[in-house]
Amino acid sequence: MIEAFAPVRIDLAGGTLDIYPLYIFEHGGITINLAINLLSYVKVIPSGKTLKFYSEDMDIKVETDNPDSLLEGDFDLLARTVKFYKPSRGLEIITRNPIPKGSGLGASSSLLMALSGALNKLTEKGYDRKEIIHIGANIEAQSIKIPTGKQDYYAAIYGGLNAIWFNMDGVEIEPLLKDEKDLKEFEKRLILTYTGESRFSGTNNWEMMKRYIDGHAVQNMRNIKKTAEKMRISIINKDFNGIASLLAEEWENRKSLACGVTTDRIDFLMNLARSAGALASKICGAGGGGCMVTITEPENKKTIISALENRGAKVMDFSINKEGLRVIESNDK
Repeated sequence: MIEAFAPVRIDLAGGTLDIYPLYIFEHGGITINLAINLLSYVKVIPSGKTLKFYSEDMDIKVETDNPDSLLEGDFDLLARTVKFYKPSRGLEIITRNPIPKGSGLGASSSLLMALSGALNKLTEKGYDRKEIIHIGANIEAQSIKIPTGKQDYYAAIYGGLNAIWFNMDGVEIEPLLKDEKDLKEFEKRLILTYTGESRFSGTNNWEMMKRYIDGHAVQNMRNIKKTAEKMRISIINKDFNGIASLLAEEWENRKSLACGVTTDRIDFLMNLARSAGALASKICGAGGGGCMVTITEPENKKTIISALENRGAKVMDFSINKEGLRVIESNDK
């Protein structure tokens, strides 16, 4: 039996620049994100000759002797992953996602990395971390049939708070705030809220890419890159107020990329948080709903949480995950 755990992420700046080939058009991109300990979980048990999936969070079970029969359904992404790794015998695969679908936290990518890590171990393919990411990105793009960003995979695999540089010659991971004390100081200023609205990142990402190619979002994308570069410096300097200011700038940049990035509900919750003392907020992922990250002074945190919860938002407890993907092999079932 093999178990695998992978964190989801909060994106802070530079999202959309992780989509190929946008970062090539812009001579490189930079995305800053933070892995958190809301973990996607996979258990893989070699068993029999068939493929069995059980999603604990969706409470759905399927069994087949042909992974192709699961394509285009609830298990499309996972079936494609099994098909790629080609296990030599049947499998029972149990999955669990810790957050609602459409959260904007990269949950599907996190689950994909957990399953990829487990199958890489089981089949002894020997892929390294960057190869697992590259393969996973191709599988997910094949599944959703829309260009997909890559930042989620790096958070799931590496953990921590990172600047991810998407360059012409490859991807570079730059850890930021590596000291545990500094990470805790940042963590206590963050609030993560589920707005109650789900979204589909592929749709928004595709709209943003089309607007860029049509020439309508080129300057917006360059502004997003500049904001991410400035946020990297603020994080290195532990300038938390500067980080908050740049988070607000990132959100203003993002709203101009495509229609539907914000909604009346999102605007209401952000204004509510600000009135309660928040410094800045933004929606995670491509926008349109899902989770909202807020930066505040620590002394205002309880007041903001109370205000948001009183209006139906769900505040999610989390801590920063520094470990990334964890794969455990045992003889238990």
